[in-house]
Amino acid sequence: MSGCILYRVAGTIRVPVKKEAESSAARQGESEPPSQPMRWLLVSPGSVFDQTDRVLWAQLQRAGWFQGQVDVVARASSWSRLLAEHVPFAASGWVFPPASLRRSVWQAVSSVHQGRLLSRLVQALAGRQLLLSEVKQAVLELQATAEPAGQARPENEYDWNIRFLETLQHGYLQGLFDWLPAMAPGRGASGFRAGARLRWLKGLGWLKGGTLSSSDTVWQCNRCGAQEVVTVACASCGRKDCAYCPHCLDMGRVKACQPLLRWEAAEEPDTAQWEGNQKAVVCTWQGRLSPGQQAASEALLRFVQEKGGQQEFLVWAVCGAGKTEMLFDMLTYVLNQGQKVLVTSPRRDVILELAPRLQAAFPAVPVCVLYGGSGERFKPGQLFLATTHQTLRFARYFDVVVIDEEDAFPYHHDPMLPLAVSRARKAAGKTVYLTATPRPDMAGRVKRGDLAHVLIPQRFHGRPLAVPRIRPVGRWRKKIRQKEKLTPLIDFLFHLMDNGRYGYLFVPQVRDIELVQHYVEEELLPFMRAAWPMLAEKVSALFTVAGVHAAHPDRVGIVSRFRQHEIRLLVTTTILERGVTIPFSDVAVLGSDDAVFDAAALIQIAGRVGRKTADPVGYVWFLPEMRTKAQQQAIRQIKQWNRLARQLSGSLHRDGSPQGSGRPHGSEARGR
Repeated sequence: MSGCILYRVAGTIRVPVKKEAESSAARQGESEPPSQPMRWLLVSPGSVFDQTDRVLWAQLQRAGWFQGQVDVVARASSWSRLLAEHVPFAASGWVFPPASLRRSVWQAVSSVHQGRLLSRLVQALAGRQLLLSEVKQAVLELQATAEPAGQARPENEYDWNIRFLETLQHGYLQGLFDWLPAMAPGRGASGFRAGARLRWLKGLGWLKGGTLSSSDTVWQCNRCGAQEVVTVACASCGRKDCAYCPHCLDMGRVKACQPLLRWEAAEEPDTAQWEGNQKAVVCTWQGRLSPGQQAASEALLRFVQEKGGQQEFLVWAVCGAGKTEMLFDMLTYVLNQGQKVLVTSPRRDVILELAPRLQAAFPAVPVCVLYGGSGERFKPGQLFLATTHQTLRFARYFDVVVIDEEDAFPYHHDPMLPLAVSRARKAAGKTVYLTATPRPDMAGRVKRGDLAHVLIPQRFHGRPLAVPRIRPVGRWRKKIRQKEKLTPLIDFLFHLMDNGRYGYLFVPQVRDIELVQHYVEEELLPFMRAAWPMLAEKVSALFTVAGVHAAHPDRVGIVSRFRQHEIRLLVTTTILERGVTIPFSDVAVLGSDDAVFDAAALIQIAGRVGRKTADPVGYVWFLPEMRTKAQQQAIRQIKQWNRLARQLSGSLHRDGSPQGSGRPHGSEARGR
């Protein structure tokens, strides 16, 4: 892209009155549409301004719709610097017309059709905020499926390979999206400083050749909100101090000389018209809600039905309470209103666990699943499941946002993630939090009455949470390297083999995975085979041991094999502490006194077991060097949940009926 142009349009434009007002206008003797003054500021890619913008305004002037002039204000090689230098100009009576205004004017004065591929692009990118390179990728993907192989393209269709920017500029003038600077000047209230992260990156040598921005202009990334950027010599714009943001670099490079494209959402549906034109969304889940789940489901439904009022709601429920099923009534209602829903989590494994369950519950609803490498970046949908990083690509689009495990790392350790999720929701939208371990500040809001919530201390099947046992192992890393036998770990393995169970073995650090996996395979299993001949058959090649961590190249495949019971023992880090359900499994935490295992993490890890009705009882071992406050807090909290559940169960089941006897869902519910 050869720079950008800021230009102004001064004059008047005749906008036809709406159809419902035509008779009134006729009675008043109006012979032509009224004229409206214009003092607009618009932007355009420099290479297409003459072929697109000037031509359009000239056509409108010849047709009698527009009277006035078009003048170039400035040209620049950098979108951010162009707009930063002319903000005072915009404040002197000139305005950047919002997309909705441009769209209404275009619809009133022009009959030009968008073009089929552009229409598909609008549908695919609605609500998204993307780099120009990402839009190009979307165009290529849509173009590949636009026409069957060998079929000629209609003459009125744009040639996207040649006129890509021209087509985009037509879309901008029609109000389909906004050109935004990728960097904005100044320190906004929503931004954050990323200096420590930048210095760390430079220390690793990743930003070699770049410098922390120290110019008079302080830049803020318009995608992630980071307020400190790196300046480098840029081949695209030719500047030696072009800024880019390293904080969200994994999502594509944001540079000051390039724009962001914020695509508009579709027009708000009329509820009555939507209900008349669309088939009703039906939840096909056939299960039965427990009384606790039913109470939460009804509270969530009231929350989204209420106009105004609080915009946030917390479902504070123990691990394995069945939080996903509690959402079904709420989702059914919201989806039937034609609204957009986002279910997001900091952990990709949580999204992978939720996606098939929600797709099965709502088979008629377009579902889009977004995570790194998912392949659905530009898929349209009504129900979206995404990691919190992927929400950086959305803006003011979702009516309801559900944050599953909002206290999980790295959500509150990385300020850009709460900012991204907040921006993805519409200003009047609703947010639902799901967690068993809310952060102290959220728990404080509940205690003060500032946050609406529902509390569920019992699992849906009614059985108590597994209480961990502490079995100290001493300096386990040293013992492993010296090939000493860790008796508690041997006991855990013996338990798995003797009972046909599957095991999680959590370790503190990624570097511990290979160490522990090799130790189990090469030291403990041969030792157990020799010491207990009756285990020879069980301690065989069928007892598969694997390791996985966040950056593992086959992470998804290994977790999938564990789900399918092809792996007997999985050595892992805290990436699997949440959102993964493996029946007939038990847990051991080696080094449970490490700082990475705080009380919340240990509670979540303990919650991996006993989650299914067919396997409601599980076992949890903490294997630390020493006892710590975090371990004691986790055990105390779990015991407290169990006591509260026992107290509540008496009032909920005076007739002696088992847990899980609440209102049925699916065909059973509809047949009552």
